[in-house]
Amino acid sequence: MTVIKDSKNIPSYKGHRKRLREKYKKTGFSSFEPHEVLELLLQFSIPRKDTKEIAHNLIKEFGSISNVFEADLHTLLKCKGIGEQSAIHLSVLNSLSRYCAMDKISKKVKILTSTDAGEYAIALLTGRLYETFYVVTLDSSKCVINAEIISEGGISEVYVNIRKILDTIVKHNAHSVLLIHNHPNNSLHPSVDDIAVTNTIVKMLEPIGIDVIDHIITAEKRFTSMMDRGFI
Repeated sequence: MTVIKDSKNIPSYKGHRKRLREKYKKTGFSSFEPHEVLELLLQFSIPRKDTKEIAHNLIKEFGSISNVFEADLHTLLKCKGIGEQSAIHLSVLNSLSRYCAMDKISKKVKILTSTDAGEYAIALLTGRLYETFYVVTLDSSKCVINAEIISEGGISEVYVNIRKILDTIVKHNAHSVLLIHNHPNNSLHPSVDDIAVTNTIVKMLEPIGIDVIDHIITAEKRFTSMMDRGFI
């Protein structure tokens, strides 16, 4: 006996979900609209619901797909249609891209030039939309030991984390340090706070024999060296 399925009982979104998967198999994301990328990704955490409206709402809420991926878990959880599983799924993707970028350069990185420092900084900060300040500890051969976040949200906040910088240096037995932070406004020009904080850290470390080899500022995929520009 041939069983005839009633198409009226098949949710319309199932066909759309299948078409998105087939489209990805053929072209990857190259022919996708931003909301379609989110639709496909949300299918894995929302298996029995149309994700199109949720995807459109997310882009409308955050302004772009990159902003969606950069959003923290608590912010994502406030969005309509997003549960904990979907929030974690979206949040982890941006963290994963940074992790992979760092993995590519993690094999005993040496910082011998401002170009070395700049490339390392871009890999470290790629995808971050909020201002983030790192102290990178180096050994006697200028190899990276560790990169630690000192401040997030604004470089002026570094003033209240001077103790954290010292603790990081002592913990990793650093011979020198590299300072790194990003400018979400895409400007590569050091601000008054950038210069003041750099000078404070340099003077603080001089008595204990720790050199600040550079302070790199990134903006998207570009960088500038405060050492090369005469600010250190």
